[in-house]
Amino acid sequence: YGPHPDQTCDIYRPPILSNQPRPVIVFVHGGAWLRRGQRDSSAARLARQMVVHSGACGVVVGYRISRLSGASFAVLAVLLASCIGALLFVSCTTTVVLMFCTFQTAAVVSLAAFSLVLTAAWVWWAAVYHKKCDVKFPEHPEDVAGAVQWTIRNIHKHGGDPECVVLAGHSAGAHLVSLVSVDREYLDRKAKVRGLIAISGVYDSVVRTHGEGWVAALWDLVVQTVWQRVLLDTVFGQQGKPEAFATSHVKSQQCADLSVLVITAERELCLLYTSPSPRDS
Repeated sequence: YGPHPDQTCDIYRPPILSNQPRPVIVFVHGGAWLRRGQRDSSAARLARQMVVHSGACGVVVGYRISRLSGASFAVLAVLLASCIGALLFVSCTTTVVLMFCTFQTAAVVSLAAFSLVLTAAWVWWAAVYHKKCDVKFPEHPEDVAGAVQWTIRNIHKHGGDPECVVLAGHSAGAHLVSLVSVDREYLDRKAKVRGLIAISGVYDSVVRTHGEGWVAALWDLVVQTVWQRVLLDTVFGQQGKPEAFATSHVKSQQCADLSVLVITAERELCLLYTSPSPRDS
């Protein structure tokens, strides 16, 4: 649906096409707006299940993804290396391994692991990662909207019903389909979307933690660093752009003609919730 290699769709359809057009589910994968791997794994499996169990046409959407800045990449690399080093040190000093090594040996092993992870991250950044294109909001929802409009125009060729299109997405994909569904600036006015299925999505720019004590304070620091300083700044820019999330449009626009199903786990994002807090809602 576009010139970039990621601007493509995978179509899954029943093996035998009947005269009756099938409903269409357009699915957008997650991956924190930074990873495309879920397109070929969980999204592809889900599309096959939709074809087998419901007889619908499944369209899995690819879209351009963002790239971490050098500073953000370095922060995540240091955090990962620190976690691996600490885990090795704890494993060597609190298990039966302690019978075969000293604390000094455990410290050397953990330091070596820390250095190895940082070196591997630097090599990956220098050889591959920094060469990827830098994509910022609103290019992600624009890609999704382009894929939806392409589907409406062409799905009849594959046995799908262009008048019965439902958008679905998981995690970052749920954010994108919800935004495209409620903010009509993205889709052509003539494009008809019958419903929205949002699974474990992010619908607000504010993420909060709960709990008391130094552990909760440390967890809040990690969350705000990763969410605000890495994800929001990388994907949406320095201000986090409240208009980039569905809640700002639901509050100001009428979506009465859209059927919506929001699915969330019982322990979604452990110790996290998005604004407003449960006590304020």
